[in-house]
Amino acid sequence: RAGGWGWGAMRVEVSAKAYTTLLLHALKYPHAAVNGLLVGGAQVTSVTVEEAVPLLHSGLELAPMLEAALAQAEAHYAAKGMKVVGYYHANERHADNELGGAARAVADTVTSACAGAAVLLVDSVALGESLGQGGAGKVAVRLCSREGAKWKAREGDERLQVAPTAPKLLAGYYAERRHRQVVDFDDHLEDVGRDWLNNGDRLCA
Repeated sequence: RAGGWGWGAMRVEVSAKAYTTLLLHALKYPHAAVNGLLVGGAQVTSVTVEEAVPLLHSGLELAPMLEAALAQAEAHYAAKGMKVVGYYHANERHADNELGGAARAVADTVTSACAGAAVLLVDSVALGESLGQGGAGKVAVRLCSREGAKWKAREGDERLQVAPTAPKLLAGYYAERRHRQVVDFDDHLEDVGRDWLNNGDRLCA
């Protein structure tokens, strides 16, 4: 239906672990489009994002891969009492704050499988500012809302609540080059011994 899944009242709370993980994924591949899943819990009027699960960086139009990754992530996090509650995306082009065709298709796939799911878009300009001197408090993701057939990413949406410590933690992790430790589903397919489902615990330890 138009307007998506109750977005007028939906609040999205993002933990520091989820925020830093998804942005470290984007920072590892600054010249590529990247995406991933958001996992946590959902209530009637809110979504709580506890973890981010990096998926792809080499191509977003790979439906069989997406379905396989979604199934694995759902099974893994169900054992921890969590479920898939959303999707995140970072564009290849700097200052691009629109969901392109491939990203919209993935967002539609995730939200159709997970009613009420949240969609976050990385704001690359804000990300750069947040890592600079004096900008450590700046939030570098935008909440996307479904409006008819399109998704709109709005800056400063009050429904999006990021843990206050998250931007400063991200700056510290980036300075320590923790983005190099991110393992996404693409990496796992190249070497199945690499763990793509526990990035948050590894990166934020």
